[in-house]
Amino acid sequence: MKKRVTFLVAVLLFLLPFSAFAQSYVEVKGGGYFPTGDLEDLGYDAGFNGEVAIGHYIVPGMLAVELGTGYFESTLDKGSVTNDPVIGTLSGSIHNKVYAVPVTATLKVRVPVAGFYAGAGGGAYFTWLRVRASGTRPGGGFFSLSGTDSDTVFGGQVMAGISFPIFPRVRFSAEAKYIVTDNAHFFGRDYGNLDGATATGNIGINF
Repeated sequence: MKKRVTFLVAVLLFLLPFSAFAQSYVEVKGGGYFPTGDLEDLGYDAGFNGEVAIGHYIVPGMLAVELGTGYFESTLDKGSVTNDPVIGTLSGSIHNKVYAVPVTATLKVRVPVAGFYAGAGGGAYFTWLRVRASGTRPGGGFFSLSGTDSDTVFGGQVMAGISFPIFPRVRFSAEAKYIVTDNAHFFGRDYGNLDGATATGNIGINF
């Protein structure tokens, strides 16, 4: 995964100089992150997703290279868990949060008349796990852990959306994206991937 993503990002960055004189845009996105992979299996819930991106059109209005970053999170608030990679099987108080800051490059293709667009890309996901857990083991032993650990994983994404002009240089977009990543490791344990979907409403400004 890391080699494929690195190659894709290098290609997209190579294309940026060719778009220096084309129309550019900045976009702010807000919505939700919905885990569908290992985090969902562990019982994590949907959480906030926010992004900011800057793009340059290689073909004006149709083909763009976009660089973006943002933040998304997913929480686990339960009275018991079973076979969690870090805290194991526990009954008590569990308040965990996985959160990430992605840095990605994306190639986007737009259909100017209909407003539809699609894209694909990849990048690095700087990821953290915050654990607040205490309780008893099945055999009666007490366990407590409070701390944060981090990892960096690589991943890719595909997206699709539709845009509506609001003003001559301003547009609103509804966008869905699916993310796949390598497994993250926290506290010396394999915690699984960050695979999931995002749904956002976007405001874009051309300049």
